[in-house]
Amino acid sequence: MKKLMEIVQKIAESDLESYRSGFIVPEEFLTSVLEIKNGYLNYCHIEELYDILVENYYEFELELLRTASRFIVSLDISHSTLMELRNLIARRLANVTTSSRMYIDQMEKHVKKIFGDESSEYLRVKKFISQQYDSLLGYRTLEKLRNYAQHRGFPISFAGASFGTDKHATTSKLSFTCIPYISINDMRQDSKFPRYIIDELVENCPEDNVDLRPLVREYLYGISCIHSEVRNILSSPIKSWESAITFLIDNVGKNFDPHNFVTFWESKGKNNQLSIHLSKKVILRKDELVKKNSVPQRFHYYFISNQIDEEELKN
Repeated sequence: MKKLMEIVQKIAESDLESYRSGFIVPEEFLTSVLEIKNGYLNYCHIEELYDILVENYYEFELELLRTASRFIVSLDISHSTLMELRNLIARRLANVTTSSRMYIDQMEKHVKKIFGDESSEYLRVKKFISQQYDSLLGYRTLEKLRNYAQHRGFPISFAGASFGTDKHATTSKLSFTCIPYISINDMRQDSKFPRYIIDELVENCPEDNVDLRPLVREYLYGISCIHSEVRNILSSPIKSWESAITFLIDNVGKNFDPHNFVTFWESKGKNNQLSIHLSKKVILRKDELVKKNSVPQRFHYYFISNQIDEEELKN
């Protein structure tokens, strides 16, 4: 990085008037710039993958709330309606589990590209993922449920409306909830579904049908912890990459382009050139995602309600 900065400084101090579309630079310099750009883009891809996962989880939760609201307007609990509801929630769940697996698999590849297969950073990420699996029932269950749904069975046994008297209200009021369930018996019939997870589910819920919501939320919490660890591991390289990219654009790009980007060229003959494009828009996008998706998120401690607090109304 220090050597790269020295080369950058020399270019920044040179006569730039003859350059129009970019800078023809030595191969050594271009290689360093390419390493910085690729490293930073690998990290940005990790943030994009996490954002896809969070948005899919949001849509899963939103579907449950939307369905509960629909039951208030029209309490249609016919067999056909409940089957359509099950399929709808199953699709939302599939989006969550698929994007979570996509995040884990591709995140590991990006970390390997940045640090190397046998690096301490990559091994630290692998160990942390294993810790989340070992410590969180929701994480273990959803990982295996994804495999079960992909290869052997339907992920949700049924999804239905739960309605009952609001325990916190002084007057008689009904509370509506949409709850997706997984069946313990269905899991038992699958020889490849881990017995130890089934035993844990039975211990926590002796009924055959297990409420899937707390398991999904705990799963997302585990992945948010993983993403937080990845950010911590990459914090130092990220600062270096951003510093170098910003320096190159501010001290070189400003001399010929007002749009916060710069392009470098390596000449390999008249019709053979390699170019590298750097832009501050990538940094701005990364900053937006980091701000939007704070980690770790304790999803398993959150719930959404539009219930009216009678005590607050009195005040």
